[in-house]
Amino acid sequence: MRDRCSVLVGHQRRRRRRLGTGKAHGHNTFDGNTHHANIGASGGNDTPVSTDVFPRATLATRLRAKIFAGRLDQDIEAGIVPLPGSPLALHMARLTAVDEREALAHSLRQALADLDHGRPGFTPRIPAHPQRLAACRDVVDDITLLLHSPRPVRARGVARLRMLLSDGTGPLYSSGRGSLAADLRGVLAAL
Repeated sequence: MRDRCSVLVGHQRRRRRRLGTGKAHGHNTFDGNTHHANIGASGGNDTPVSTDVFPRATLATRLRAKIFAGRLDQDIEAGIVPLPGSPLALHMARLTAVDEREALAHSLRQALADLDHGRPGFTPRIPAHPQRLAACRDVVDDITLLLHSPRPVRARGVARLRMLLSDGTGPLYSSGRGSLAADLRGVLAAL
């Protein structure tokens, strides 16, 4: 991962030198430490994000947002306020887009379907913890209804859900620890 970032950042620096534009435009560009004074600023992750940043985003910004999606989810959860045009802003817009919401709702529904009908023979997916998931069926239904609804959702809740689904050692999965009910209620409250 570090090599990919170095290549992208190095390319962007060479391009800026060639164009004569000088230094980069602030934080959240992965040129340095992204944990800075923007943490906890007002008006950040509580409001829904507009998806009109997609057409304006550069290829390098789009790549960074895809490559570092897990890290950006953690940054959103930490409350870092994105700068306009940054990979974090693009990632937040992608999280609140309809396609991403539908994909996450489908993942939750698939976990419930596996619980009801049993898992097929071989699958590369980590099996969900059946008792924990069965106990939280109502909360999962509420989350999927919210994700399918036309109402806007907050990026922080979607980022929490993505972290919960992608953590194979988390409470959703058989080998994981923790309280699935508490984590799902946290996701629902953050949405």
